[in-house]
Order: sequence, then structure tokens, then C-alpha cells
Amino acid sequence: MTDINHPSEDHSDIFDFDSVDTVQDNGRRSVRYVRNDIKVVLITTNLFGINKKIKVQLQDISSRGLCVTCTEKLSIKKKLTVALKFKDGKQFKIKAKIVRQTAKNSLDFGIKFEELQNSLGDHLLETQTDLLFK
Repeated sequence: MTDINHPSEDHSDIFDFDSVDTVQDNGRRSVRYVRNDIKVVLITTNLFGINKKIKVQLQDISSRGLCVTCTEKLSIKKKLTVALKFKDGKQFKIKAKIVRQTAKNSLDFGIKFEELQNSLGDHLLETQTDLLFK
């Protein structure tokens, strides 16, 4: 019978996780939480200073930004305010900017907060009930 693991074989690289072949960077710097218990409203301001509130569906959220589905087209690079309301009543109003549209004809938009939101990140972690991450 033939021994599958020959003692002469060198397996020293099996735990080398720094190898270029095994490391993949998806560009994400924060954990993205998938939540369905947070209400999200985008507040845009027109040239006359009139606010418009747009209800959106949250896809995922982190301390750096969020992805939402909207019923209307939004402009890339548009500055706005993101209003978040949690089930426990905690609210956040955060200045942000629309940075991407997931596909040309899609109504999914990536929104980046102007500043890192550590208190939001802490609250996301504290109120997380289901372990769903992206």
C-alpha cells in the first residue's frame, strides 16, 4: 500500500497566507451589516434651499457608508444628509455623498459618509441580532 503523505514532501508553504496567490483585497475597510430594522431617509436640498425627503430601502451599512435601493434616480457626487432611525429610537443624521451606482440602469446607490462614524459603528454592533455581514 502506498503512503499518500510522503515524509520527504515539503509542506512548509501550506500556512503561508502572505502569498500573492492567496490574498484578495476587496477594498472594504469596514464590516458591512445587513439590517432590516433601520429606517433610512435621504434628505437632499435643491438650489432654493428646499429639502426633499426620499425614503429608501437599506441594503447594507457600515461606519463609513451604506448601500440603498431608491425609487428614483440620484445624481453621483450629490451631497445629502442620511437620516437613520433604529428600532430602539436612536437616531443619526449624517452628512454624506453619493459615490456610485451599482449598475447603469439600477436604482442601487453607494453612499459614503463625509466622516467616519464610530458611534454609529458601535450602535450597529450593539443592536445586531442576526449575524448577517457582507
